[in-house]
Amino acid sequence: METLLLELRHALPLFRKRPLLAAVVILTLALAIGANTAIFSVVYAALLRPLALPDSDRLVLVELHGGPHRP
Repeated sequence: METLLLELRHALPLFRKRPLLAAVVILTLALAIGANTAIFSVVYAALLRPLALPDSDRLVLVELHGGPHRP
């Protein structure tokens, strides 16, 4: 925690002297946090959330491989 406070003490005067740098840093953080949230939301919805079906753990996929090909 002390390291964070020291970093903030050094960063705040720099941001006051260079407001464009502060804006770029804040914009970069906002974009990174937004992208991370969007990607996690998609991964959670597609892969991690359980299916909304009764007994969804009993679902199986049956595929046929090989054998004669029908025209």
